Amino acid sequence: MASNNFFRRAFRKAFSRSNHQQSSLRQRRLFLENLEDRRLLAADIITIVDPLAPEDPLGSDDAAADETGVAIPVYVDGVLTSGDVADQFPYGSTNTFLLASRPSATKTIYLDYDGHHSVNNWWSHDIVFPAFDFNGDTNSFSNAELSVIQKQFMEVVDDFFPFDVNVTTIDPGVEALRNTGGSDVRWGVRAVNTQVTAGFLNAGGVAHLNSFGASIDDPVFTFNKTLSSGGQTNSHEVGHSLGLNHDALPGLGYHPGTGSGDTGWGPIMGAPFGKNLVQWSNGDYVDATNTEDDFAIITKNANGFGFRPDDHGDTHSAATALVITNDTEVNGTEVDNWAIIERNDDADYFSFITGAGNVTLQINPVMDRGSLDVEATLYNSLGNQVAISNPTDGINASFNQNLAAGQYFIKVDGV
Repeated sequence: MASNNFFRRAFRKAFSRSNHQQSSLRQRRLFLENLEDRRLLAADIITIVDPLAPEDPLGSDDAAADETGVAIPVYVDGVLTSGDVADQFPYGSTNTFLLASRPSATKTIYLDYDGHHSVNNWWSHDIVFPAFDFNGDTNSFSNAELSVIQKQFMEVVDDFFPFDVNVTTIDPGVEALRNTGGSDVRWGVRAVNTQVTAGFLNAGGVAHLNSFGASIDDPVFTFNKTLSSGGQTNSHEVGHSLGLNHDALPGLGYHPGTGSGDTGWGPIMGAPFGKNLVQWSNGDYVDATNTEDDFAIITKNANGFGFRPDDHGDTHSAATALVITNDTEVNGTEVDNWAIIERNDDADYFSFITGAGNVTLQINPVMDRGSLDVEATLYNSLGNQVAISNPTDGINASFNQNLAAGQYFIKVDGV
């Protein structure tokens, strides 16, 4: 099913007693995403949600609308800040266009929502695209629109967290998006979130293959607007700019995803709208029409960036000690830690010391609708396995154990 499910995890735990492209555009192929078709696979009863249907943009049938995930730390006007997908404005409504996931990175994915004059690029047009809008007013943003923008931003951040690239709503300027060659190390791509305009028909999004880091500002376009379809389409179109092709099934232009509920899965380069667990892939799902390794292509030299440095050790001896704080609300002590699983072979280890008694641990992905299906293993001080958690019907993990006094280790991995 899922491949390379190596993403980030934030985890929260409670103790009840004592987580260059040097213009290499030989394959400048156009992708026009006709994602509005409805399809049904009888075997699994899977339906593609129509992203262009006249529906509430907050999406009553949109998986992201009911999220209750944990905090995602990003930079708000330069200050590292935690947001929560359960809030209407995870980072405050006035900060919608001040968000950045990794401002120290030299490569940028700019989510552009305020309109864009697209000219002098490979689209061979001269069009002023209007601002992101779903209430008929392109001159200002409503609270509903600002909320959707922030939550789409969070979805794209979630997809690109493993990589040394900055996802931002701050306009970085054209020079930070185009690769002029020579000593230039700063480039990226603009994802224009706008309305279907002039010749793009009724598409969900469009992109040129291998346009990331071109010598000109050659944007991708996202026309889908709901919480999940808009965020997913941004990642999908940026994926094309990085060199990725479609993930599909025989007879279908896109993989629509499979399964349901928390573990309903689909590849980002397909069209798994409404699926809870969406991931980059290497084509090892059943009946794959595309076996390319998304991660190898995303991190190829031409794109100019690789993975983030590993943030936690991958052995018992290199485990990070959990920071424990007193918490009167749980009548005991609590630990709250953050980690990123950067690669498909990455595992993060954490350690803690406890007295004898009951210990509960909760390990959650950063969002209910995200890219990580957590597997966690609990070890004692000798390295012997005490318990393992990988629910078949959920993407988080948890423990509720009576433990002897001593040191313990938690291994966090993806499955």
